[in-house]
Amino acid sequence: MDKTLMFTVAINGYQRIFSENIESHKRYAQLQGFDYQTVARPNKQSPSVAAWLKVVLVSEALKHGYDWVFFIDADCYIKEQAPSIHSLYTPDKSIYVAKGFSGNFNSGVLIVRNTQMAKLFFRTLLLNCERNVAGQDWGENGHFIFYSRFCKEIQTIAVEWNNNRDPKLQDYIRHYCGDTPMRKLYQFSWDAKVCLWWRYFRNRLQRRLLKLTAPVKPNLKKDLHSALLSCKAYYTVFQ
Repeated sequence: MDKTLMFTVAINGYQRIFSENIESHKRYAQLQGFDYQTVARPNKQSPSVAAWLKVVLVSEALKHGYDWVFFIDADCYIKEQAPSIHSLYTPDKSIYVAKGFSGNFNSGVLIVRNTQMAKLFFRTLLLNCERNVAGQDWGENGHFIFYSRFCKEIQTIAVEWNNNRDPKLQDYIRHYCGDTPMRKLYQFSWDAKVCLWWRYFRNRLQRRLLKLTAPVKPNLKKDLHSALLSCKAYYTVFQ
């Protein structure tokens, strides 16, 4: 039987803000018989490190021999009717991702089958994380879109697997992604609202400062390596 790891990265307060979503992840993982991990440490990371950490951990999980790796953003809710990710299997494809609100790939949900090409793709992202590419932003999604053009094993999957654009859609995963129609529909608690607004203004300031200094992130590889070491210390699935 295939060994599957499902995980989310919920640092900088996301483990509290989206606790209901995370509970839906745990239920799905238990139902499907997957290993599951909420990565809530190391906390208080920059927006760039928080975004890129998923790439590091997917790569690490593939290296450790998981047959499938299922990453899902903390602001995603999995519904009970969601089928198994293994139903997406196609022999010549290994990275399964949907297109989001922008019409481009959205890396908030990544379903990855362990192949040499998949390993190479995520290593390529990490090797080039400090390099400027067309369409890049403060996180990893721009790099994912750019380098996906060179990977033949990426399969576009139905928006039902990562719906951040259509509230009326009968979806499997509802992605309450910022700057999309979905975010306003999420029922935040009062504590979560305070935490979210604080994160919003802090991140806006950090992103502005990054743009004022340089478009590249000269210390990102070093920061990601430190974050990975912390994850290995805290979470056995990455050891």
